Amino acid sequence: MKKILLISSILILALSLTACGVKDKAIKEIKGIDLKAYMQEDQNDLKEFKEAYIKDMEKAKNDKEAEKLLKQFKEDLKTFATKKDKIKTYKELVLKEAGDKKAEAEKVLKDYEKKLNDVKSNKEFDKLTKEINEKLTEKTGEAISVTTSEVETSTPAAKAYTKQASTGRSTSGHTKQRVWVVDKEAWTETVTKYRTETQQYTVYRANDGTEFNDYASANAYLEKLSEEGIPCHIGPVTKTRTVQVPYTETINHPEEGHWEYR
Repeated sequence: MKKILLISSILILALSLTACGVKDKAIKEIKGIDLKAYMQEDQNDLKEFKEAYIKDMEKAKNDKEAEKLLKQFKEDLKTFATKKDKIKTYKELVLKEAGDKKAEAEKVLKDYEKKLNDVKSNKEFDKLTKEINEKLTEKTGEAISVTTSEVETSTPAAKAYTKQASTGRSTSGHTKQRVWVVDKEAWTETVTKYRTETQQYTVYRANDGTEFNDYASANAYLEKLSEEGIPCHIGPVTKTRTVQVPYTETINHPEEGHWEYR
């Protein structure tokens, strides 16, 4: 009987230590997520998110429960976009808008690479991308207007959130989740722009170099000189000129918003 009790105690202790080891390892992994890899505005949400999972992990009763929580944590973590992801997504959207001016756009992005990597907050990122958009528009001749809201909804994190939302939210017991808050609905704008065109036109030139826009005026001049006894003749001459031609363009503005952890 004593041997049976001793063996049982050892088994219980071993199982306890094993569960504790899995749990401790999972908690360590959760704590190890580097907040600095994210924008400052996202760090508070991420910190709260980590703390909630650590509390749940501490309540885990066995290995299976701890492993399930860790797996769910990793899935939920994917809904938080890192700085690197946001910058990469911004570049991809810019090159898409640049179209056949991709080479010029890449040069501009390369010039701004250090500044992009140095941003610490969404506010800084928004200000810098607006500056880059203006430079891109100037250099490429294309209207580049990639917004940070567009970036937020196009990152791998946003896609992971959409996928997760379509299949059901976290089963970890958390009441909070990532929520996209719309600040401004998508809207369409029609603007008048101008393009430069080269046109050909005809003038009527007298042999003394005088030009007229229409034949009637040129002929009247010819008759006047003839009355004065001055020999003269006229002929049509084709010339070219550049003009500013107006046209309308429809711009589709994507919705603007931000993520919140509620």
